[in-house]
Amino acid sequence: HLSKCRQPRRINMNTAAPNQRTTHIKASNYDRAFDILGSNDFIPPKRIIIARGLTYSPKCLAEFGETLPDEESLMWCRDNGMMLTAGPPIPMSLLTVRSVRADYFFSRKGGRYSDKGQKFARDEKVESTWSSFRKEPGANSLNKCWKEQSRLVKDPMDVPKAVEVAWCITTYKAVHGTYLLPELYVRTRSVDSGDDHVLVGAFDTGGLSISYIEDDRVSLYVGLSGCRKF
Repeated sequence: HLSKCRQPRRINMNTAAPNQRTTHIKASNYDRAFDILGSNDFIPPKRIIIARGLTYSPKCLAEFGETLPDEESLMWCRDNGMMLTAGPPIPMSLLTVRSVRADYFFSRKGGRYSDKGQKFARDEKVESTWSSFRKEPGANSLNKCWKEQSRLVKDPMDVPKAVEVAWCITTYKAVHGTYLLPELYVRTRSVDSGDDHVLVGAFDTGGLSISYIEDDRVSLYVGLSGCRKF
């Protein structure tokens, strides 16, 4: 197993280089995305280049420009409390995402999820595509077991993998300096060596926690988020 779900530190008991040359992309497309989603909830590759120091190839940048979701999809993201972020320049595992900014993680190296038996941490990848992520757990998802929570996610949403949650919220932190999920965890569709769904959350100055709780257990601090791939 991974380390047992730790209680977040703040609890409410009531409940590449910045100068990298970029391929030309129609500014109006990204401007419209900023208009719809706002500066906080739209993170295109250029912002990741500046904030995370990663390098995107011209081909990769062009593909992001060509595959930006249409206005209807952008408005859907806005209306459902979703952020929209570009993926990394190449597919990355959870361990690779951690290596980009180890200080963003509670376990800066090692940790139980780096064990060979925890295949999700090295085999599952966040892809180089657009992805939307709900920044908070669904209001009705807390204090429910996995079976009950999983019924709450409806098309076109899906339950994100652990690496996808980690990429989205650490990228948000890098760009905005804001911690998402500081007091809560979300279950993901990744499973650990004990066949329980992996938790991601409690992200504060101590770092992002990758934890677990048995699927049939409930907690006031464990909910479920959602994502949508484009």
